[in-house]
Amino acid sequence: MIQETSMPIEPISVRIPEACRLTGIGRSKLYELIAEGLT
Repeated sequence: MIQETSMPIEPISVRIPEACRLTGIGRSKLYELIAEGLT
């Protein structure tokens, strides 16, 4: 029998409020930075 160890799954993306909380920046600044990355 093969025993698998369960490892927590890390999300590859988060919602905007969670991203603001994790980074410590405001929603408007986060949107600005996202927009800069798209141009």
